[in-house]
Amino acid sequence: MFWQLFSKKEATGKTQARPDASTQPVKQQPADDGEGRKPVKLPLSLLKKLMPIGQLSEVELGQIDIRITQFPAGSIIFKNAGVSDSLIYLIEGSVFLEAGNGSGYEITAGTLKALYPLSNGSLHNMTAFARSAAKVIYIPQQAMQLSNRLEGLLFTDEIRIPGKLQNNDFFRRFYHNFRKSKLEIPTLPNISIRLQQAMQKDPGIHEIVKIVELDPVIAAKLIQVANSPFYRTANPITSCHGAINRLGLVTTRSLVTSISMRNLFRSKNKNINIRFQKLWEQSVRISVLSCTLASLTRKADPGEALLAGLVHNIGALPLLKFASEQPEGAYDSNELDRCLRHAQGMIGAFILKKWDFPERLEKIPIICENWYFDDNSDFNLADIIILAKFHSLMGSQAISMLPPINTLPAFLKLGDNALSADMSLQILHEAKQQISEAMNFFAV
Repeated sequence: MFWQLFSKKEATGKTQARPDASTQPVKQQPADDGEGRKPVKLPLSLLKKLMPIGQLSEVELGQIDIRITQFPAGSIIFKNAGVSDSLIYLIEGSVFLEAGNGSGYEITAGTLKALYPLSNGSLHNMTAFARSAAKVIYIPQQAMQLSNRLEGLLFTDEIRIPGKLQNNDFFRRFYHNFRKSKLEIPTLPNISIRLQQAMQKDPGIHEIVKIVELDPVIAAKLIQVANSPFYRTANPITSCHGAINRLGLVTTRSLVTSISMRNLFRSKNKNINIRFQKLWEQSVRISVLSCTLASLTRKADPGEALLAGLVHNIGALPLLKFASEQPEGAYDSNELDRCLRHAQGMIGAFILKKWDFPERLEKIPIICENWYFDDNSDFNLADIIILAKFHSLMGSQAISMLPPINTLPAFLKLGDNALSADMSLQILHEAKQQISEAMNFFAV
């Protein structure tokens, strides 16, 4: 895209070194071979906390064949590149996960990090050492596939209120108005609709130019992008035709839609408008990171990744719009926060379906809420958005809530081309200026 690509040069970020050898017994126990695993029943209250399987129903959780093994201090729980058939969770003690270069990190039972699997791929990509006596449980990987189901998640007239919002009065009122078709669902700006319809007919560049020139502000923005460092050549662009010719039709469509969406994130209610501004900033941040990751991995069109990042949280708009229309004191802000956390994904998917977005984009709002989403396909646009969202939270207070990046299916799909910890830090460092430029660019 129009932001500079990030080079894979060395960064200064450091990872924790493996504990000194003196803290480990000289004679290490062999890695688990599956023979010592014993059946165990765990309380539903614990299973519901584990990610991502906690999303399963109580019936499904009760049917899982869970096994447990105990490891003495210093033993190897699993080895890098070893074959795996289970999700592995730590429930007692502490474990050190070591990468091939000797760096790594420690996880202790009872912490937020321990709610995520130590390993979840078909192959282990790290070696796990028991720093103390430790107990781990093994859950069949089929449970991960069940947690990734999209059926029944889309926001339709038949959907039931999500379990976590059953007692949420604000969402009940919102949902009642939705069922009665009394809600104001955001509509795609007219220029975006016309451009999207034209793109379905294999148009020529002259037809696209005529549509874009109907909005002088957007036309000027495209010229600005075409003259940005990434696209600029010896000859500056001075016309809309020249800009679209240089950008290409796919990138042009993504940019026009992105620019025209800015006005959707506004409200006359001061408090809600503050939320809208933060939501927009988050959208832009993730869209920039998505575009960057698409360019680095070359697994998706950077222009489409930009648009996907920008609409990943579009489902929050109707909720905030509904909140702005309520009398003062009619709802609790914590109720609204819970709605935004648990409902915006399915609402966003509903909106993008109404906008006739391609299916790969339509599901983004739901997919990006699940760190462990895996549709068993090659690395694609959905994986890019997940990694972009993960990177957007690094360095924030939310980092303590994040799973280890090396356990994310999106990360594992990159294989030998995986983003290192140092490279992640480099992306975040260099993205600051790009995000600032993007905020100015998308301001209309």
